[in-house]
Amino acid sequence: MKSMIRAQEKKGWFWSIAPLFFCLIWAGGAFARSATQVLVVAPQEFVPASVGVRYTLTSAGLGPLCMTQGAGYFLARVAVPVAARIEGIEAVFDDVSDDAFGVVALFRTAETARELLALTPMSLARPLREVSAVQLPQPEVVREGFQYWLHLTLTGPGVCLRAVRVLYEAG
Repeated sequence: MKSMIRAQEKKGWFWSIAPLFFCLIWAGGAFARSATQVLVVAPQEFVPASVGVRYTLTSAGLGPLCMTQGAGYFLARVAVPVAARIEGIEAVFDDVSDDAFGVVALFRTAETARELLALTPMSLARPLREVSAVQLPQPEVVREGFQYWLHLTLTGPGVCLRAVRVLYEAG
């Protein structure tokens, strides 16, 4: 009889904490699903938006994108999965110019429309390596039928793009 009571006590003890255990597992999964992910867009992924742009990719094409003369505009596609929520962008610049700057914009395009979603602050030549970041006021949910693009502006020599990071949560 005593062994039966002990077995019942043990069974009751397990079932009294089981809901807590399952809640912790569910909450841990929810936190893992909501973790911010980072898509790194390398300088090599940017293509000139017009002809005649004078630029270089240093380190045998694997380094930063730099203007050699004048200003330049570049585009790169943002490849995040559908239903992801884009939260912000960060641009990493090397800026030693007092006159030129770099800036990155995030656009959403459709068949007939183009909409600006975010624009980083301008690089300011201090310090040499600078991270220029912007958070979207409301996360942008990536939808079918839209494309997302980064538009890079470098206004002169002395400003180089090292990378752009797109911060998003998987949907």
